[in-house]
Amino acid sequence: MGLLGISVAGGSLALLFSLGGGQPPISWIEDLPLVDSYVVLGLVLGIGFGLGSILTTYGMIRRPRWSWLGGLERVTRHHWSWLATILIGAGQVAWIALEVALWPSCRGCSFFMGRWGWLSCCWQCSRRSRST
Repeated sequence: MGLLGISVAGGSLALLFSLGGGQPPISWIEDLPLVDSYVVLGLVLGIGFGLGSILTTYGMIRRPRWSWLGGLERVTRHHWSWLATILIGAGQVAWIALEVALWPSCRGCSFFMGRWGWLSCCWQCSRRSRST
C-alpha cells in the first residue's frame, strides 16, 4: 500500500501539472464522460489512491482506534484498515481494467499494477492481517 501511495503521487502530479510530459495526448480522453481534462483523473489518483493508500498504510501499521469508525469495525469485526485495503485494491483493479479497455497502449505497466492490486486484496484476506 505504501508503495502504491508513493508511486501514485508521482503520476498524479504529472497529470495535474504536466510534469515531464506526464500527460498523454488529450485525444485519449475526448470520448470519456465527465472528463474533459487530466485534472479530474489526477485528482482521483492523488486523493483516492495516493492519500487513501498512505492513510491505509498508516492504519495497518499503527492500528489507531478512531471513534467515528467504531461502527464499521463492529460490523466487519476487523480494523478499518482491513476494509480500506480491500476497497483500494478493488478500485485499483477497476481503474486498470478501464485503462486497458480504453487505452491498449498502456497494457504493459497496467498488467503489473493490476496484479499488485489483486495482491493487496488477497493479503488483507489472510488470517494474520485480519486480527484487530
